[in-house]
Amino acid sequence: MLNYHHLRYFWAVATEGNLASAAEKLGVSIQTVSGQITKLEGDLGRTLFQLEGRRLVLTEAGRVARRYADEIFRLGEQMLDSLADESLERTLRLTIGVSDVLPKTASYRLLAPVLHGNLQVKIECIEGRFEELLPSLLLHRLDLVLSDRPYAQGGPQQIRSHLLGKSPVAIFGSAALVSQLKGPFPKCLNGKPMLLPTHGSVLRAQIDDWLTQHRVQVSVVAEFDDGALMKTFGMHGEGFFPAPFIDPSDITAQFQVTQVGQVEDVYENYYALVDKPKLNNPAVQALLAAKP
Repeated sequence: MLNYHHLRYFWAVATEGNLASAAEKLGVSIQTVSGQITKLEGDLGRTLFQLEGRRLVLTEAGRVARRYADEIFRLGEQMLDSLADESLERTLRLTIGVSDVLPKTASYRLLAPVLHGNLQVKIECIEGRFEELLPSLLLHRLDLVLSDRPYAQGGPQQIRSHLLGKSPVAIFGSAALVSQLKGPFPKCLNGKPMLLPTHGSVLRAQIDDWLTQHRVQVSVVAEFDDGALMKTFGMHGEGFFPAPFIDPSDITAQFQVTQVGQVEDVYENYYALVDKPKLNNPAVQALLAAKP
C-alpha cells in the first residue's frame, strides 16, 4: 500500500528541486527527507531520482510519480478548502461536465434555473470533449454531463440519459454577406462560402443531409470543433454558418450577424447524462425538472 507520508517527502523534493530546500520547507533534516524517499523507492521498486553531476533530477518513473503526486495533493488542498467553507452544510455542490460542442448560451440557459431556484446550489463547470468527460462521469468525478448526444446503449447501465430540451437551428451571416443573397432560402446559399462544424459532430451530419436534400452546394471555407470560434469567423464575414438557438438574439446580438433562415426539421438536442446513484441528489433533480 502506498505510504502518503513518504509520497509527500518525494513531492516536496520534486517541487523544490533539491533536498535542502525540501527539508527546510518540511522542517526536518536532509537525512530524514533522503531516508523517506529511499523507503518510497523501495516500496515502489523504482528509482525516482538520479544524480546528474551535482543535480538531482527525476527519472522517467519519477516524472510519472510526480504527475500523480501533483494531482493527489491538489485534490487534498481542494478538499480542505471545501470542508472549511462555512456554507458547506446549507449548500449543495454540483460538478458538471459540459461538452465543448454545446453553445455557451444554451449551457447557461440549461443551468440558470438551478442557480436561481429554491435550492442553494454551488456548481462547478468543467468543459471538455464528450469522450474525455464520459470517463470522469463513470469514475464519479462528475455528477452529470451536459451533451448533445445520449449515452450509447451497451455501456455501463448505471448511466442514464435525460432529454432536457432541444433547439431549432438557423443559418446566420454577416450583413455584408446577407446583402449578396438572391432568391428564396435555402437556394440562395448555393455556391456561397460556408463555415461548418467538423465531421463527426451531430450537427454536421444533419446539416450535410439538409443541404443534400435541398440540392444546395456550398463552398466550405473552414470547419470547426469550437462553435464560438465558428461564430466569430462568421461575424467577420468569412462565411455563413449554422447555429442552434434558444433565442435568436443570443447569436444575432452577441456576434452582430443576421439570421438568414431556419433549417427545417434540424434540431440540437440537449441531454443530461447522470450516474444512477446521483439521481437522488436534490440539485440533480432540480436540473432535470427545469426547463430552459
